[in-house]
Amino acid sequence: MLSDSIRTKTYQRAIEANVRDGDIVIDVGTGTGILALFAAKAGAKKVYAIEPTGIINLARQIAERNGFKNRIEFIKGRAEEVDIPEKADCIVSEWLGVFAVQENMLPSLASARDRFLKPEGKMLPETVSLFLSLVEDRELYNEKIGRWKKQPYGIDYTDFAFCQANDVHIATFNLDNILSNPVRIINIDMKCAKHSNFKVEKHFKVVREGFCHGLAGWFRVIFPGGIILDTAPDQPLTQWCQSFFPIAEPIQVNQGEEVIVKFSTKADNEIVHFIREIVFPNSDRPSCVSDTRKVKFND
Repeated sequence: MLSDSIRTKTYQRAIEANVRDGDIVIDVGTGTGILALFAAKAGAKKVYAIEPTGIINLARQIAERNGFKNRIEFIKGRAEEVDIPEKADCIVSEWLGVFAVQENMLPSLASARDRFLKPEGKMLPETVSLFLSLVEDRELYNEKIGRWKKQPYGIDYTDFAFCQANDVHIATFNLDNILSNPVRIINIDMKCAKHSNFKVEKHFKVVREGFCHGLAGWFRVIFPGGIILDTAPDQPLTQWCQSFFPIAEPIQVNQGEEVIVKFSTKADNEIVHFIREIVFPNSDRPSCVSDTRKVKFND
């Protein structure tokens, strides 16, 4: 993540544009402390850097080496469990995972915001929008699913193919892969969002004939002041790439055809599961249902 200059420099620009001299800043999930350091360099009087894992010890060393030992206070714990002695002017967090929400950090951000952010305070980022499109990628489909249906190494791996078809995969698409008009399925407002669960039903129009191998997903992040971080297929590549939500069997689609996508999320502790159904209302083709919860195994 640190090596992703698009991701890191966009956050840096957003912090420099929004953190003022004398501000109190909270960094939720500070990791190595890079965003806390940006806030301190931007003029924050005090930064409270929250991190539940042992990497906080490294972050503390890095802050000290850079001369910010007294302006950044590192707090080990989950954001919903720690306490801050004063209200913040700004909360910053790089909480984004696969398809933005998979790491289920929204409840932690909501807890910190509701308890510690001043009424006029800022959330960085401010909004996160999620997009989907029908996608065609024969090579990717065969790599992730098709090859496991062909008894590789002389072994029946049908069960693994099933798991792969119900999972979500990091992938890289271009506009040639897109089969339908992209649709924004949800806009997450960080000033009021509480959790990662949502359920939507959206209509997609096929723009060219092809074989649908599933859904492509990406997200767009907007910071106060209009600074944008976009992971769409036509944007510069970031560490998130795009998300691939496959279907078990490719289905041919025709230009002008309308397709309905039912998409929902189900938070399970520290991970969000993605449940999706592709419906062809004007066809006798069956619906395609996938669910990342089906990837789980019993001990």
